[in-house]
Amino acid sequence: MVVGIDGRSLQSARGVWRYLAPTLGALAAAMPDDELRILAPGDAPLTGVPQAPNVTLVRPPANSRAFYARSALLRRPRIDRCLGAPDVFWLPANHPSTVSDGVPLVLTIHDLSFDVRPRDFTWSDRLNHRITNARAQARRADRILVTTCAVRDEVVAAYGVDAGRIDVVAPGISRPAQPLEADAIAAARARYGLPERYVLQVGALEPRKQPDLLARAAARAGLPAVFAGEGRLVAVLAGPGVHLLGHVPDDDLDLLYAGALVLAYPSLLEGYGFPPQEAALRGTAAVVSDLPALREVLGDGARFVPPGDEDALAAALAELEADDAARADLAARAYAHAAPRTWAAAGAGVAATLRRAAPAPA
Repeated sequence: MVVGIDGRSLQSARGVWRYLAPTLGALAAAMPDDELRILAPGDAPLTGVPQAPNVTLVRPPANSRAFYARSALLRRPRIDRCLGAPDVFWLPANHPSTVSDGVPLVLTIHDLSFDVRPRDFTWSDRLNHRITNARAQARRADRILVTTCAVRDEVVAAYGVDAGRIDVVAPGISRPAQPLEADAIAAARARYGLPERYVLQVGALEPRKQPDLLARAAARAGLPAVFAGEGRLVAVLAGPGVHLLGHVPDDDLDLLYAGALVLAYPSLLEGYGFPPQEAALRGTAAVVSDLPALREVLGDGARFVPPGDEDALAAALAELEADDAARADLAARAYAHAAPRTWAAAGAGVAATLRRAAPAPA
């Protein structure tokens, strides 16, 4: 079988990349007798392309934005045709493009944030989503991949898609790449100018992630707030007790996770939630918004607070700051939930969906 794959998200080692890159490596291992052809933008540098004999990288024209916009708006070119004649095509995220009608399409939907909270995004992001037409894309797809049952239920309700066409395949959780020793953690803290006890938030600094709410709640709890991420809210966060680190390399991020008092995840909307689980595998408890997807992936392994409730978040941070045993208990329970999730299992799950979507051999 030949699998075509949209590789646009391999341009930046963040966002969808954190799902796609490790899944691709696991998928190549799960489908050794099949060929994976990855379509990647122009001459942009890429990260995370599997170095495997069954993986081929194909480049469309250098002006990739125009190429994909034409594909979505004019239905030409059909992006699968850049890859010859794949038996099935996988879009790992809602991106503008058109796949030939006769080619089975598998689409991953991570969440419905563009539909539910469009004002959280820039005008160019909103235009991109309008061109994509996520509802039509979901209805066109032969099978849909989601990472939680919560997102599956939202897709069914919002787009009128038959739940039988949706497969829930949980991603893996990346393990620490190095020993998390006390000296290394202290050295990382010193490199970034951080105090010994701090609250950490990891991810984009955008409205639905509510970093501004965390900054206020942490200040009320008497704790410094550390933000590892970039985004358009950075300007409103600067102030006493706030540390803005920008993008942090993974090796350093492992150490910052391990050195944090707690990981905070006060989002208004989530489809999965990597940071609380990554924190768990590094021994750190989390305070998170009480959202269906986060309940699903964390079980009882987090302190849950109502989304947008600054008082509850500040109280939870203060309580955990004063209770070492409670933090240790939460971290242990979170570890038990996160540890079984592997990228090998995720790759096998995606492979099963691709085979389910592809036509039966003649």
